[in-house]
Amino acid sequence: MNHRIFPILVVALVAAVAVVVWNADADDAIDDSLVVGTYDSRCIAVAFTRSGLHSMDEQQKAYEKARQQGDKEKMAELEKWGETQQRKAHFMAFGQYPVHNVLEKVSDKLPAVAQSTGVDVIVCRCDFTDKAVKTVDVTDELVALFDPDEKTLKTIASLKTKDPVPFETLIRMGHNR
Repeated sequence: MNHRIFPILVVALVAAVAVVVWNADADDAIDDSLVVGTYDSRCIAVAFTRSGLHSMDEQQKAYEKARQQGDKEKMAELEKWGETQQRKAHFMAFGQYPVHNVLEKVSDKLPAVAQSTGVDVIVCRCDFTDKAVKTVDVTDELVALFDPDEKTLKTIASLKTKDPVPFETLIRMGHNR
């Protein structure tokens, strides 16, 4: 009786090992790597600044009202605000200053960009990626969300050929540069 059960056990064991090996190979065949979309923040900043989503009309009206009323304190406050905004715009367009506040303006469109480009996440840049992580540049797709004109696209293309300006240089620049 034992002689008949032994071959059956061997066949069952071999079959079980074959199933485990086959399943392991099948799991390896599934591409479960992370796909990260990256972008050049400078390009996003330029596209936003030249878009209809960027406006300082409210502040300009407030300044004009303060000027007409002779409110020098309010005028000075708004001038300082404008200088700060200009410096921030320079940091964003020439350096690597975060553009999260800009991307918030088009946040409802980011899932569609991720889907169309096949990425799982969108980040400014990756300082390190494992070999299992694939990166895809989604800068152009994000820029398109701001409906750029030809002049803006030319500026962005030129910007891509240059390294970001170091922070130390940006900090020394005045707000009118």
